Amino acid sequence: MSKQWIHIIWIICLVLGFHHSKAQENHALGIRVSVAGGLSYKLMLDEQYGGEFIVSVRDGGILLSPLAEIHHPFQEGSPWNVYYGGGPHFYIDATNNFGGAHSSVLGLSAIGGIEYNLYKIKEIPFQFSLDWKPTYNFINHHNIWLDDVALSIRFIL
Repeated sequence: MSKQWIHIIWIICLVLGFHHSKAQENHALGIRVSVAGGLSYKLMLDEQYGGEFIVSVRDGGILLSPLAEIHHPFQEGSPWNVYYGGGPHFYIDATNNFGGAHSSVLGLSAIGGIEYNLYKIKEIPFQFSLDWKPTYNFINHHNIWLDDVALSIRFIL
């Protein structure tokens, strides 16, 4: 590896380290591992209120879930939070699993879980969460999905 690449990598590490020393924990992006695995983007408006946008793949289709969330720390300054919330979802049925001419489904999702934020104790820019996201589909298909228990690992941006 040339000296130029070593210098570039060193500068990037310095900039990222400085950025995270000043981070506000407002934005986090990561993966969501579950029956409907995908990506999770979390935006915190303040210590208590935030939102999460989940893009997942399920049964050959794509599920988009913008969720409003309320967070409560276990105690002041704790890296542990409990959170809950909900919002609409839109499922694009790429394989026509639900039959008929309808290729999309609308519904509501709830979410509840616990979150561990490494940044609050060691300034390591990662969050881990375990949640349950039940889903009720009511437009173009009527059913309930209760099997979406997920582990999310997010990098604080």
